[in-house]
Amino acid sequence: MLSAVSHKHIHKAQMPVHGMNIEHYKNRYNTLNITCRISSETLAGIFHEFIQIAHNDPWYLYPERYSDRQPMRWVRAVSHVCSHWRSVALSTPTLWSNLPMYNPKWALEMIERSRGTYLIVKYDGMFEGPRSPQTPTSYAVLSHVFKSHFSRVKSLVLRLRFAMNNCNLDNSLSNPFHQERRLKESSTRLLALAQQTAPLMKHLELLFEPSEENMFPNNMVMDFSNLDALILEGCGMDWGLIGLRNIKTLSLSYIPAGLRPSMIQLLGILSQTPFLETLKIADLTDPVGRGISSLVPISLVHLEHIELSCDLPSCVLFFDTILFSGKASRIELEHTVLPTLATLNYFEISVASMKRLAWRIQDGVEGLLLKLMLREKMLCLKSRLGVGSEPTTRIEIDLREHGEFLIALGNAFWQSLRIDQLEFLEVEDFKFNTNVWMMFGDLPHLEELFVRSNECPLLEVLSCGIEVAQTGAPGPRPSFVALKRLTTFGWALHKPGSHPGETIAMQMVNCFKFRRSAGLHLESLVLEESRKANNTTLAELRKVIGEVYGDSDCWNSSAGSESETESSEWETVPDENDFFEE
Repeated sequence: MLSAVSHKHIHKAQMPVHGMNIEHYKNRYNTLNITCRISSETLAGIFHEFIQIAHNDPWYLYPERYSDRQPMRWVRAVSHVCSHWRSVALSTPTLWSNLPMYNPKWALEMIERSRGTYLIVKYDGMFEGPRSPQTPTSYAVLSHVFKSHFSRVKSLVLRLRFAMNNCNLDNSLSNPFHQERRLKESSTRLLALAQQTAPLMKHLELLFEPSEENMFPNNMVMDFSNLDALILEGCGMDWGLIGLRNIKTLSLSYIPAGLRPSMIQLLGILSQTPFLETLKIADLTDPVGRGISSLVPISLVHLEHIELSCDLPSCVLFFDTILFSGKASRIELEHTVLPTLATLNYFEISVASMKRLAWRIQDGVEGLLLKLMLREKMLCLKSRLGVGSEPTTRIEIDLREHGEFLIALGNAFWQSLRIDQLEFLEVEDFKFNTNVWMMFGDLPHLEELFVRSNECPLLEVLSCGIEVAQTGAPGPRPSFVALKRLTTFGWALHKPGSHPGETIAMQMVNCFKFRRSAGLHLESLVLEESRKANNTTLAELRKVIGEVYGDSDCWNSSAGSESETESSEWETVPDENDFFEE
């Protein structure tokens, strides 16, 4: 009995020693695991790649939309696996530099773990919900960063612009007017805190409610020498002090009228941005461009993406001053303010401006204009690689509500655009007369045509010079001599055509018969959403055209069994991507 008790006490006394041995063997076992034998430098690199993926995850970017998820789950993945991983994670400050402002408690912890390295801050004021007094708010953490760690900030994104669809319904200030006022007050306070230098700043994105009070501190403006991206919305700065010699992305929009840069100021800034790649500007002022004539043309050899939203004279002056590089791949003129036909005096000036703009698109941007698409936006696709190659530059001009003006210009704009190498033309939101179609018909390389409506004038031009040639009488030369593929959209084939007693469908048959006999053979015809046509007429089209595609709208329900039998032979419309790409 005594012996059993003594053995019990002996074993109890040895338990800590056995526990230490077990822990020792566990650690030895872990060190033999391949994942625990990775060097610290390699493991830190893997962690960086993993966290970069996690930061791009929608759960991390928009945590307010995924409240049932855990956006910070990457922390457990890198620091709760083994002691080696945890040691590497905690000894790598840059892993903790991207502050999760949606989680204020973790943001404060990560400020400490980052140990003086750079900080990445992204704050969205629209999702600042109510919290208990013991829990710090995101705004309080942001203020702490501004007051104590602003010199460490490398990337700063502040979204304090009201959006009704993003309104936090749980917020006690969910009233839109209270939200908007609160965001404006937050903007003013944060700008006041920013009166200090930020030598590490690379990316600055400020989206504020437009206000004349949103003026950026001058001492921070002067320290933008290392900035490579500046995106401002609703706020301004002293444009005379700004220095952006290393900038690659510049975006200015919704700037209050009193804080906007003038054209001369903007061009002065651009003259000092040799590495600029992306430029987005809205609401340029000083449309007459006083003093611009004295400026030397600005060469931006790296500029690839340009978006302008301004009145026509400002747009043209800007284009005249910038020398685009061969790298320019996307140019957008958004919501360009064109004149109305009622303002005749301004109209005459604008005709010259539009011709000048067309000339700059053609000669100012390298490459041949191979594709032209006329929709709500005029889309010009140019290629630096020559005829038959894929487009390398995309130029968009917003024409919504201003199609009348462009049509009223007649052929002046198109001739200034110099479209003699055009291979593809799409006309959707314009109705041209025969004069414009004759001008397009003279293009020697136009092989593919996509047209919505415009039935009669286009068919007249397609027949021009062909019917006269059949009688032997002299007449104009044929149009669209290179045309191989035609796609029509929404054509009313059953309605009267240009000639008495003919429907548009019959006019099409006669037109393409004459063109075929003249050696102008059409390879394919696609009828998309075309109105009902007689099946016999459609069969005639198939005799004179290599391939004909249609859809159910082409069939006349009154044709009875004939329609049913022939419809089985009628081919369906292929996907538009089989014919052309934008």
